[in-house]
Amino acid sequence: MVSLLHPGLLPWLLAASVPIVIHLLTRRTRRRLDLPTVKFLQKAMAQQSDIFRWRHLLLMLLRTLAILALVAAFTKPTLNSPLAAQTNDRSSVVLILDTSASMGYVDGGASTLSRAKSDAIKVLSSLRDSVKVNVILCDAHPQSVASELTTDFPALERSLRDAKPSQERANPNAAINMAVEQLGKSGAKSKQIYVFSDFQRGNWADVKFESVPADTKMAFVGAASDHRANVGITSIRLSPTAPRIGEPVAVECEVFNSGDSLRTLPVNLSVSTGERQTQNVSLAPFSSATASFTLQFDSPKQIECVASIPADNLPLDDLRRVVIDLKKTAVVLVITDEDPKKAPNSTFFLTHALHPGAAAQSGVQIITVKPAALNNPTLHAADAVIVCNAPQMPDVQFQALSRYASGGGNLIWFLYGDKIADQMTKLGRQLPATEPMPLQIDHVADLSGNGKGYVTLAEAHYESPLLKAFKDPAAADLSKIQFRKICVTGEVDPRAETLLKFDDGTCAVAHTIEGSGNLLLVNMSPDPTWSDLARQPAFLPLLHEFLKGLLSHNTAAAEFVAGGSASSTVAANSLGQGAKISCSGPMGLLPVSSDPVTGSIVVDNVPQSGFYHIDAGQNQVASLAVNIHSDESDLRTIDPRELETQQRRESSYFAGMGKADSDLDSLSKGRPLWQYLLAFALLCLFGEQAVSRVTAKGRKK
Repeated sequence: MVSLLHPGLLPWLLAASVPIVIHLLTRRTRRRLDLPTVKFLQKAMAQQSDIFRWRHLLLMLLRTLAILALVAAFTKPTLNSPLAAQTNDRSSVVLILDTSASMGYVDGGASTLSRAKSDAIKVLSSLRDSVKVNVILCDAHPQSVASELTTDFPALERSLRDAKPSQERANPNAAINMAVEQLGKSGAKSKQIYVFSDFQRGNWADVKFESVPADTKMAFVGAASDHRANVGITSIRLSPTAPRIGEPVAVECEVFNSGDSLRTLPVNLSVSTGERQTQNVSLAPFSSATASFTLQFDSPKQIECVASIPADNLPLDDLRRVVIDLKKTAVVLVITDEDPKKAPNSTFFLTHALHPGAAAQSGVQIITVKPAALNNPTLHAADAVIVCNAPQMPDVQFQALSRYASGGGNLIWFLYGDKIADQMTKLGRQLPATEPMPLQIDHVADLSGNGKGYVTLAEAHYESPLLKAFKDPAAADLSKIQFRKICVTGEVDPRAETLLKFDDGTCAVAHTIEGSGNLLLVNMSPDPTWSDLARQPAFLPLLHEFLKGLLSHNTAAAEFVAGGSASSTVAANSLGQGAKISCSGPMGLLPVSSDPVTGSIVVDNVPQSGFYHIDAGQNQVASLAVNIHSDESDLRTIDPRELETQQRRESSYFAGMGKADSDLDSLSKGRPLWQYLLAFALLCLFGEQAVSRVTAKGRKK
């Protein structure tokens, strides 16, 4: 389809009749001459008159075409693209601008976001005033500039010019769904979505297009330069994750090279106590290296650490923060349907073994909740979660517990109760297929009427950090515990670690890694009807060694990223009676919610990286480290065509992502034809001159 920028010039096409009129008026008048002396030339003249007549017609044709091409060139015709052809009065367009952290990459003096903004403004200016448009700024929480599609182009352009890169990941799925919803409400016949992004693989690899109707056209405009080399600190790990006073702490900083050349650079660690350490790392292309530092502290306080590397084109990921909390007590969340204050039941004995009473200094804070009352802030604030006799566990909580363990948590499940086999099956369904349950339960066996009426512990893997203390012969004797009820299990998965076995060969305790966390299945119960575990001297040290071993295991501690929430759990008495809880960060005060009973404190949204301080009245009770998401450091891109091929979606339109792509002007406006028409007109005029010269020479001869 061709459109004209100046259709008012079309009447000038009548000028093409001028060469025809001239041709008719200048035709040579023929006269018949019968001269005997020249009759012998008649035959030759008859042959050549046809040639000269065709030359005359050719001159007329070239002059006519030249005038037509010149007039058509001044009308500015454009060969419309499928997108430009649809921007009519019944069209709606949504522009999605990626403002994630990776868009702040600066190359050649211009950021990736600035190029994307320029392209978006160019598309906006190409639309007709009657087209309804909106702009969606895409980060972790996409926001539309206007509440609905609008024709207020100046306001939309201002929003594009003012857009700045955030410190968050992009959420393309949410932005696309928002655009589809707005276009659906418009009722427009033609609907289009433009996406301006660097199409970073970490953000776009999982994007789905199922929500985009078939009649909605999508255009992907790439803004990333061809080579975006970057080095960033992607993680800081503490070992142990919950260190104690006087205990050496290993701070491991992982650095990633998102470039195709070898890099060697220093990694600096700055501690709030004033200590500084430096270590050099060498990074192969697209690979990681780790710088390890050892620290030790002799007082109970919170230590803020900052790891940094020399600044580059993406400064946001050149430093990363972590808090070493030496005054933190381990928070153990016990999920149970039993009353922990009422003896005798398993939960009563478990909680009293971990924390005997208010006067005892056990270093453990116990929180007990009913399964139905479990919520994410309480769950993710726990250093370890113990599930003991929770038959009323809702199905949704199995998914929550699976995510908790996979995300770096420590989950201890006592295989106790009438529904334990069914619960293990439900938990197994939620775990990743690559990291299945370590064992399956066949049934619960009551041994009180069979043989000696009990089983004992016969085999132990004392090399495990969870049982190392019992390797000493002077330690409590585990073999003296008598178990009258146990769960009969199948074979233990070879990827799991069998810590303890009963004398009949049944697994007593199995440990496995789930994601970046731990899952410990304990096939025993301190309930007096199941065993005499609670009465044995080995009970308390065994429970504490399990907990200590899991907490000191080299797993990833909970990390807070910009655009998400941050939380902490402090001793309930540190919040004070009626004290005002506040949170201050790089952007000032932020709203915070707290539970004085459990000591749980949650900041719903932390938009920037930095240290956030939680205050109860005039006292600081917690410090939280917030960083940008590690995926933002890997600047490798993905071609949206790859995603469309995987999802069998019809091809969309692309610009800025390869030599085979259209340029943005062709994508949004179509291809202008006036320069081709002007060249054709000049070619016709040159041809007319050439034919005229040949004709003149022929006549002279």
